[in-house]
Amino acid sequence: MSTWSDQADQLNADCFAVFGEADPDADPSGPDLRPLYIPVAGAPFRLNGVFDEAFLAENINDSTSDFSTVDPVFGVRLADFPAGLAPGADDKLFVPRKNTTYVVRNDRPDGRGWVLLDLLKVSSP
Repeated sequence: MSTWSDQADQLNADCFAVFGEADPDADPSGPDLRPLYIPVAGAPFRLNGVFDEAFLAENINDSTSDFSTVDPVFGVRLADFPAGLAPGADDKLFVPRKNTTYVVRNDRPDGRGWVLLDLLKVSSP
């Protein structure tokens, strides 16, 4: 019998297979096209995740100040980060498919092992 954690891990794996940045059919001897995470402190590393260039976030404060934003985000499993390293503001993410670097503005963990990184575009060709 599988646990909730096992089921969540399988769901994340299925999401990566369909929506992730890594191409499961890519030639293993070719370039690694997974995004490059560049922490403020520590060595850069590759990881798979779900990039959304136009994520719509609705912010409901009260009946008079509702607003929405459309910004890039990157969803990733916290378990895919090296031991002792958590995502944080001012880290960077290079997305090869977009040939663009983003800075992490905020990280929003969901409490179940997934984190959504709010991004700000800083460079592209």
